Formats: sequence, C-alpha cells, structure tokens
Amino acid sequence: MAYQIRRHVAKKLLSVCNQKGRTEFTDQFLDKVACSIQMNDVSKKSCIDKPNMKISETVMKKNGIHIDSSVSPAAAATENHEDLEFIRGKKEIAIKYDSKYFTKKVLKEIISENSRAGLNSQLHRFYKKNGGQLVARVIPENVIVEFSSPNIAKPFHAGHLRSTIIGNFVANINEALNNNVTRINYLGDWGTQFGILSVGFKKYGCHNRLKSDAMKHLFEVYVAVNKDVESEEKDSGVSKTRQLALQHLTRMETDDGDLHDEWKLFRDSSIDSYSAVYKRLGIHFDEYHGESMYYKSAHDVLNEAELAGILSTNSKGIKFIDLSESFGGQSVSANLLKSDGSTLYITRDLAAILDRYRKYQFNRIHYVVEQGQNLHFKQMVAILQKLGHQWINNCDNLHIGFGRVQGMSTRQGNVVFLSDILDEAKLRMLKIMSSKQSTKAAESVEETADILGMSAVIVQDLKQRKNRDYDFDWDRMLDNRGDTGVSLQYNHARLYSIEKNCGIEMNLCSALESLTEAEAIRLTLHLAKFDEIVNECYSTLEAHSLVTYLFKLVHLSNAAIHGLSVKGSPKTVAEDRLFLFVCARIILSNGMKLLGLKPLKSM
Repeated sequence: MAYQIRRHVAKKLLSVCNQKGRTEFTDQFLDKVACSIQMNDVSKKSCIDKPNMKISETVMKKNGIHIDSSVSPAAAATENHEDLEFIRGKKEIAIKYDSKYFTKKVLKEIISENSRAGLNSQLHRFYKKNGGQLVARVIPENVIVEFSSPNIAKPFHAGHLRSTIIGNFVANINEALNNNVTRINYLGDWGTQFGILSVGFKKYGCHNRLKSDAMKHLFEVYVAVNKDVESEEKDSGVSKTRQLALQHLTRMETDDGDLHDEWKLFRDSSIDSYSAVYKRLGIHFDEYHGESMYYKSAHDVLNEAELAGILSTNSKGIKFIDLSESFGGQSVSANLLKSDGSTLYITRDLAAILDRYRKYQFNRIHYVVEQGQNLHFKQMVAILQKLGHQWINNCDNLHIGFGRVQGMSTRQGNVVFLSDILDEAKLRMLKIMSSKQSTKAAESVEETADILGMSAVIVQDLKQRKNRDYDFDWDRMLDNRGDTGVSLQYNHARLYSIEKNCGIEMNLCSALESLTEAEAIRLTLHLAKFDEIVNECYSTLEAHSLVTYLFKLVHLSNAAIHGLSVKGSPKTVAEDRLFLFVCARIILSNGMKLLGLKPLKSM
C-alpha cells in the first residue's frame, strides 16, 4: 500500500546515494526505483524494531539504476518528521521508516480508497520479467478467460470445479486491475458424445424429467447408453450403438434439422441447470460458447492449412499437420479431420480462437484447463504459428493448468455434480452451526451455511498451488479454527461487529498518534503489503500467495483485537484502534472478493 511512501523513499534514496550527481529524476525513473521497493515480512514479533522496507541492488542495476560505490547510505535528513534510515548490506539496502508517519500514511490511504484499496496502486503499472527487470504494462488490456467448460450430459467432476474456481479468480483479478475481461464458458456440446447421447435419449429419455432436472437426467441417459456400447463391444467387438452415434454426428455436421432441434433442447436445458449453480456461487459468464459454434468454420482452418501447404493426409484418409519441427524434432502431429469428414476438438478449438481474436482483439487469452491438456495447447500454438498468426506469441499464460483433486465424496457416494458438492458443504456447515447457540432466523442460518460452505470449498482449492494435486478433506476444510474459508469469514464478521457495536464513531481526521503498540505496527506493516501481493497474483495468475496473505492477516488482526481493546479505552485511543480495525476489515474484504467469496457481516 501507500505507493507514495515508496516514491518518497525512492527520491530520498537516490539523493542520498548521489546517483551520478543528479538531483532531478524523471517520473519513469522514480517509478522504477519505487516499484523495486518491497515491504519486509512481519511474521516475527521483533519485526517492529527492524527495517520495514528493502530494495535489491541487483534489481536496481538490472533497471539501469547504478549506486555510486563510493557513497555509503546513512541516516537521511529529517524532513517534515518523515524519518528515514538506509542500511546498506551485501545484496540490498534496508530502509527503516518512522512508524507514526508510516502508519498514518498507510491507514489513511486504505480508508480513502476503501473497496479499491490495494487495487489502484501505481505498482500495478509494472510487472517483473526477465530476471527481475521492471517492464511497463499496458492497461487496460483485452483479456479472455475461458473456464469451467463442462461437457453436456457428463458429470461436473472435480476438474471442472477447479477450473471454475481458478478461472473465476483469474477473471476477478484482471477485472480488479481494470482490464476488459470477457468470461467464456466453452461447453462440450459436440462430437461423438452428443451422437451417443442422441441415440440413448431415444431409448432411455424422458422429456418430463428433462424439464425437472436436465443435467442429472441427461447424465443417467448417457451412462445407460454407454453401458450398451460396452456390452455390444464385449459381445461382438463392434457396437452398433456407437456406429449409429457416429452416423448421427456426420448428419449433424451436414445440417440435419431434427437432430439440431434435439441438440438445441439438450444444450439449452443444460445451460439453465449450470446457470443456477453458477449464480449460487456468485460466478457469471459473459458468453456461453460451444464446440457446436465452430464445426463449420473449422473447415476454414483446414482450407487455410491447405493453402499454407502444411496439411497432409495419411493412408486412412485422416488429415493432419506434422509438428515435429515445432517440437524440437520429436515425432508429433495433430489430426484435424477424421476419415469420415467430421472435425475434431482441436480443429474446432482453432476455429474458436481465430474467431475470438477477430471479434475481441484480445491481448491475452487464458484457457483454465487441467494440466493433462498441456500437449493440446502446445499443438494449438504450434499450428497457429505455422499458419502465420504471430500474435499468439504475445499471449502469456495461454494455458493455465492445474492438478487433480482426490477424495471428494459425499455421504451418498461419489460426487458427480457441482450442486452435490455445494449441498454437501452446506449440510455439513448447518450441522456444525446447529451445535452452537444461535438466535438467527432459519432463513439467515440457511443462507449463512451456504455461503460458508462455498467459501470453504473455494479456499481449500485456492490455498493450494494450482499445479499440485491435493486431497479434499471435508473436516479440515470446514474448521473455523484453522486456515480455512470459514476462518476468513469468521474474522471478517468479527471485525465488522467491532465496527458496528463498539459504541463510537470513527474519526476520519485522527492523526493516529496512539497506534504505537507492537500489535498495531505489525498489522499496519502487513496491510501495507497488500498491493504487492495483488501484483504478484496478477503476474503469476496464482491465488496461493493471496490466500496465505489473508490467513496471516487473520492471525495479526486477532492478536490486535485481543491486545487493543476499543471499548473502555480513552476516546482518542479508541478512535485510532477502530480506524485500524476498519482498515483491516477493508483489506480482508477486498482480498476475499478477489478469491470469489462473499464477505459475511455476521455469523
């Protein structure tokens, strides 16, 4: 936080270091130095007596900021009671700032920015790249985030859950930093699976059940017809049902009217079911796309590849592109068209990204898909490069992969749908809450339990580094005493309760002179790091560091609540402490919203 503090420190530092005798510096130069200044860790109790900022000499040098080696930074002159001390080490310069001025600057900025605190920082104008060099970022950018993307009639499994949670975070943090974000849910609504579903619905389907619970009924049909396929293949080696399904798909791609009507019914019913669950999670999509949109334009991709002279046909009549050169000589190829003339997933994906580039002129596009699909996206990039679409080279983090989730099951058995997961979390939270005394209305308890359950699911996922597998643990996830989504909600409600019930009004004009206790200083130092954490998450598109930051914020704010009473304290002291707790609540709320949580005011 308090970017102006960094700016002031940078100006003083350059002056004290006698930067080649210069006394004036351009705004851009000062920005580079200021953005290199970092807040120190505040986890240790002794931190309040240590320097609270630092700057790496290596980073400074990489950005063309050279310190005169004949000058040793010492205590800087005091200006307007803004005491600064520079301590030069082997690899960095440590900076100690007057605690009273620092506290006032940080907390006043948080109150001023409120819901935008930590998100308006000048720090976000830069990102670290190429070994620490600071490079200006163009804002705003046009960003597409494709996430969740379930398949019609197939279970909304843990992979889709992770894609939904991580993708929402990626979209949230881009939106928070003022990028123009388009959220796309790309449904698997085409291909052989639809042909099998179409055949199965004629045998096992019920239109009334489709209206009442589309997803579960379509899944039941899909499971039943696939059992037929397996049985037929086991008995004779050939499945008539699968052959009929492939014929359906071929007819679909040649504009069969009846099959298109049926497909539209299945697709629309599925979207209605999904939308209700996404609304419950507080997640929205700007557009629902699907493979079905691109089976025709996929042939344009084939024509483009043909004209470029890179499309080949094998002995079975399958059209493919040889990518060995792009993969360092490895024998890699990508099939784009089946022998029966129907398109494949990658062909439709290529048509989709080309259409999106024309429509949105995106700077970046992110596909939030499990890491097992890494080869698919590498092939996509290689094909686009071969086709001459060089803009693809500027799309950092095109594929945001993630690991698997193990052990996710309910009392009724294996979880299949996202709604089952959320219902189970809600039921378990209701059981925990019912064991404690509560005077809330039943409706409030139901809603609170639902929000707590969703918070628990989201935070257990985002606290992991996204590329790692993890074990889903219901009990640990719902514990309000550990580092969980429930504990974040509990702390937010507690801070809000202090604000509401302390019996005094916050004094916006306070000089905040009384916040000299260790608990207050450590909490303020941690609040000041929020913009750095946001910047890190934006650069890496990884939520783990933000979740860790919020857990530490909970611990520090709890320590401050225990040690710094508002009620019963002298008026000025009480006002200053209330100011601090309101700032802590604002930063906690802003961080929780980035994760996709709805902060609770009471529990």
